[in-house]
Amino acid sequence: MIKKTLELFLVFTLTAALLSFCSYGILLLWQIFSNIIPKNEVLALFNVATFFLVVSSGSLYYLNKK
Repeated sequence: MIKKTLELFLVFTLTAALLSFCSYGILLLWQIFSNIIPKNEVLALFNVATFFLVVSSGSLYYLNKK
């Protein structure tokens, strides 16, 4: 029961992180190609989204491997 709940939580976290990663990545690329210096907030949010993407996907892989 706890494993299924944790798995469901990680799937939702992975989905949110993936959406954030894509949206902030697009915003970051748009700023770079528009010759606008990327704002520190966008870089920080992109790094946080990347962190959660890696952690949640790694955790799901570990749970499903057992």
